[in-house]
Amino acid sequence: MNSPDAERPTTVVLVVEDEKSLLEITTLRLRELNCRVIGAGDPEEALTKYDEYQAEIDFVFTDLRMGGMGGQGLIEHLIARRPEVKIVATSALLDELDSLRGKWGNRVRMLLKPYSVEELKVLLAVEGAV
Repeated sequence: MNSPDAERPTTVVLVVEDEKSLLEITTLRLRELNCRVIGAGDPEEALTKYDEYQAEIDFVFTDLRMGGMGGQGLIEHLIARRPEVKIVATSALLDELDSLRGKWGNRVRMLLKPYSVEELKVLLAVEGAV
């Protein structure tokens, strides 16, 4: 029998995705891995939620290709606010991830879309979140 603590989410993830269906799918996948998800539909909303929940958020999981400041602009703002913030950037475009890697090196983790629940699980383990 599981204890009540075993069911309680232990990792809090801010997911930033402007495509509603992808935000919903990512939220479901992370919840399957026992994460609490705070969703944002664009970078500006993400910064507002980050400021509100900063003390609770373990890492930020963001798409790169979005309107407004975009994912790269969001990453710059997040790192300026809290240099130790853990960030995972996602894109369906390998060139976009390579460009990000050129700028941030291993500072920002990268995940190519589409990704599986198993890839998310490995990522959480690497980040020390599971």
